[in-house]
Amino acid sequence: MPKLVLLVEDKTEEIEKAKAALAEVGFKPALARTYTEAKTIWAALGANLAGVITDLHFPEREGRDSKLPCGIAIAVQAREENVPVVICTNVNHHNCEYLWHTWVILKIPTSETKDWRWAAETLDSLIVKGDQS
Repeated sequence: MPKLVLLVEDKTEEIEKAKAALAEVGFKPALARTYTEAKTIWAALGANLAGVITDLHFPEREGRDSKLPCGIAIAVQAREENVPVVICTNVNHHNCEYLWHTWVILKIPTSETKDWRWAAETLDSLIVKGDQS
């Protein structure tokens, strides 16, 4: 049975790529496009979530600015709740000055495209490590 993961991504073309990569690794995604949706889905699924893969920039709620780094809030919640989390993003297409430091601290790959396969495999490895400790 596939492991259930929260996928947070607002762009339709990226969602399709992410779903395919997650399925290849054995995950079933619960999709959220905004921070508000992610919080609602997380609350509903709770302990059934094996992990989280999130974009870095997406809107807080429908119709809001997609330049907000809501992915950081999702990652913080995941760490506080001991849920494995991976941030999958591409280079700073939003031109946010704070990202210079964020990339270094979080070791976010600086690629032109989002590597969903890498994100899914990394999340799977974090889940396996968690099961062994």
